Amino acid sequence: MVQVARAILCRQLVVSHAVAAVDKAVELAGGRAYFRKSPLERLARDVRAARFHPPAAPVSFQMVGERIRESAI
Repeated sequence: MVQVARAILCRQLVVSHAVAAVDKAVELAGGRAYFRKSPLERLARDVRAARFHPPAAPVSFQMVGERIRESAI
């Protein structure tokens, strides 16, 4: 059970850092980042989709809390 909680937290950490990195890359590239031919366009779209891909942050943190509480009992 604790392994599931760790995996969920790792996923959230990776997603948040990936979004921050892509946002910085888009900021540096400027408007060119949004052209369809730019590899950054698809990357920016895909990394943002990870935010709501199940389990999303609020639900995943609730799941982690439940797993930790179960393992402490």
